[in-house]
Amino acid sequence: MNAIKNTIIQESRKWFDVASREALDAAIEEIRTDVFAAQVLASLSGKYVPWTMPALRPGAMATILNDIVINHRKTIVECGGGVSTIYISRLLKQIGSGHLYTIEHDVNWIGTLKEQVASEKEFVTFIHAPMRPLQKIRTGEWYDETVVTEALRGVLIDMLVVDGPNETVDDLQIRYAALPILKSFFAEKYSLTLDDVNRKGEKFILAEWKKQVNLNFHIVSNMAIGLQPNAYKSFI
Repeated sequence: MNAIKNTIIQESRKWFDVASREALDAAIEEIRTDVFAAQVLASLSGKYVPWTMPALRPGAMATILNDIVINHRKTIVECGGGVSTIYISRLLKQIGSGHLYTIEHDVNWIGTLKEQVASEKEFVTFIHAPMRPLQKIRTGEWYDETVVTEALRGVLIDMLVVDGPNETVDDLQIRYAALPILKSFFAEKYSLTLDDVNRKGEKFILAEWKKQVNLNFHIVSNMAIGLQPNAYKSFI
């Protein structure tokens, strides 16, 4: 099988000129990463996970789970619930410790996710925060800041996963506010992820975030993960 796959790859390269080979090799490497990650995620198998195209890619999901285990993350906050909610809660249950706080604006989607994590419910807190105009950070909307900060009062975040809200035609940088609003909740040791960094809005956000935190960012499956200099690298 590997010989056939390598032959297909080699033949495919012939259809591209020299300038395109690096891009093709990068795309192939991303596919390999996601295939390997999908195999790793099988260790958290359970009932069917509703995975859609906008969701975190397998490579990104496995990287997040690796970071939780390798760097001992105990308090995870995610902006936007989805496959990450399911896999993180399953991992925390397997480990037997830690807690996930999921910020989500869609109450119906929260209901769906609660059904998916019913067996892990003691490891997850859902924060229903409707979209509201931002007060200070920038123009535009974000999750209701008052609801979010009140729900996280006293919480020390050692991992922040930003995969929401979804961008809009009028606001490609809607996820920017997550860092300035939640930065004061960070523990001494923490990591930060931002999904969809292949998009224009997230590229701008990541560039701005790099000015605000002392983290080394790495790109895995269209997700940026920022780690402190002394943290173990968790990407696959």
